[in-house]
Amino acid sequence: MMNKYYSGTKINFIGILMIFLQFQILNAQSGNNIVPWSSGIYHPVDIKNCGDNRLFIVSKSGLIYIADSAGNLLSEPFLDIDFRVKSTGNEQGLLGLAFHPAYSDSGYFFVNYTGMGDSSHISRFSVSTDNPNLADTLSEKKLLTIYHPYTNHNGGALNFGPDGYLYFGLGDGGSGGDPGNRAQDSLNFLGKILRIDINHGDPYTIPEDNPFIDEPNALDEIWALGLRNPWRFSFDRLTGDLWIADVGQNIWEEIDYQPASSSGGTNYGWRCYEGDEIYNSSGCNDPGSYTFPIFTYSHTEGCSVTGGYVYRGSMFPNFYGKYFFADYCSALIWTIHSDGISWNTENFGDFSTNRFSAFGENANDELFVSGYVDGIIYRVVDSSSIITLNLKVFLDGSYEGPEMATNLNIAGIIPLNQPFNNAPWNYNGTETVPDIPNNDIVDWVLIELRDAKSASLATGSNRIARQAAFVNKEGNIVGLDGNPGIQFNNYVNHQLFVVVHHRNHLSVMSNQPLLGATNVYSWDFTTDQDQAFGGSDAQKELSPGIWGMITADGNRDGIIDDLDKSLIWENEAGEAGLLNSDYNLDGESNNNDKNDSWIPNLGYGSQVPN
Repeated sequence: MMNKYYSGTKINFIGILMIFLQFQILNAQSGNNIVPWSSGIYHPVDIKNCGDNRLFIVSKSGLIYIADSAGNLLSEPFLDIDFRVKSTGNEQGLLGLAFHPAYSDSGYFFVNYTGMGDSSHISRFSVSTDNPNLADTLSEKKLLTIYHPYTNHNGGALNFGPDGYLYFGLGDGGSGGDPGNRAQDSLNFLGKILRIDINHGDPYTIPEDNPFIDEPNALDEIWALGLRNPWRFSFDRLTGDLWIADVGQNIWEEIDYQPASSSGGTNYGWRCYEGDEIYNSSGCNDPGSYTFPIFTYSHTEGCSVTGGYVYRGSMFPNFYGKYFFADYCSALIWTIHSDGISWNTENFGDFSTNRFSAFGENANDELFVSGYVDGIIYRVVDSSSIITLNLKVFLDGSYEGPEMATNLNIAGIIPLNQPFNNAPWNYNGTETVPDIPNNDIVDWVLIELRDAKSASLATGSNRIARQAAFVNKEGNIVGLDGNPGIQFNNYVNHQLFVVVHHRNHLSVMSNQPLLGATNVYSWDFTTDQDQAFGGSDAQKELSPGIWGMITADGNRDGIIDDLDKSLIWENEAGEAGLLNSDYNLDGESNNNDKNDSWIPNLGYGSQVPN
């Protein structure tokens, strides 16, 4: 699927389009980072959204999974066609996904996969009529099948352009050096980007402005040619410009650029040129016939380019307008942007333990990148834009012993995703602690951020980030290291409500969005009931002027209610050793107590919308 990439700033000004361009290589900013967001995907090769808060992750084996807005995978794949997909070759498999621009109405999505006989299949599927998280595997309609003479260089990317047409990329057919010269053969689909109209005809028609539609010696579908193995191309959502990452042969990897004003027909030079160096000049035209890359890097520093996207999100302003790409072998990520005169390339970061196979965008234009080997989907972030939350909440409940109870302890480790790993939380976090950091800790909680216009709309579907934390005896929520302040990536231009989930499934949410300066936000749930969404239904007055969450069946009558107020907070506020939610009255607080409920909210035991 990949074989070559990264740095090196060698630029030869052969092409006419390159005469005025020069590169300025900049150092990576210290805040650049990638953070794990979802995991458990076998060989992920594509990441797409359909316009809502879900991400669809393509596994090379023939499956497509759905991750919710917090990165949790649905248990059942959206699409399972592994029985149709040939993935035995390293570069074969289910390789690409694109949703119809009107997917919410049509329910159509398109895939590119390698089938039996080493052929690329471009097919349309439909979503199930009664389950938006499940595709109809029997709905396949094949649009095009292209035979490959070898098992490598299959391309695989599909994208809808700003014009509403479907574009898809194919490699040169494989082997090495394009022995059939297919990339330059205008009567061959291989080594091309193709463009078709899937809204008319059966199974498609040719757009009237395709560059070779009236050429007898060229295929009507061709939009661009001279590509070796375009391992991801994308359109800038703002400008419509086309960016192509083309995997090189022996020495050079390249990034190609096509402005939105182009009428197509661009020839990117392979096999005559690798990058902007002559590779095989037999039968080639004058250099002016080809469009040369805007950036190349040598195989001394990488081996296989992975193309990405121009960042158009709102969370990380420093990234805006920059095209992201990576190298599969060296695990370097770079960005390119134009200042109107020159192309500027920045080293985003070295993440040398990864094998980056694909980038993706969510519906808000935030970026993700997939690790092919580890199966982890990472968020691309600017960690210099960290926000710190200073939160305070009182928990009222019975307690035993000098320290926090550790009845959830398994083999000396406390798994902090438990008991939030079931519906409606579905928190699959991997945080664990081998011991409690200090004697000030009384309990642990799950902190959640929700992006919404108002508290009443801040339901679980609006959650954008979560992490486990501790509560100390003063009511302060601290990190797993016991230090004050909880840190999240800065969700710029989002209106954030904060939720504190207690592990007995009670919760409290701010009734107003977080407000603060210099990326520091504070919220105190202990001062007055109007600090919590739901008022008195969300908190109880534990003692005059002191508000908190009743989190334990203090009198052991099987119900958590006002009768369970057991602490006088002025004297005993948060005394270490809280033993919470012994629902089944067995003297332990553990997974068997997940059914705890609080009288105003029977059934869930949560005071915030789920």
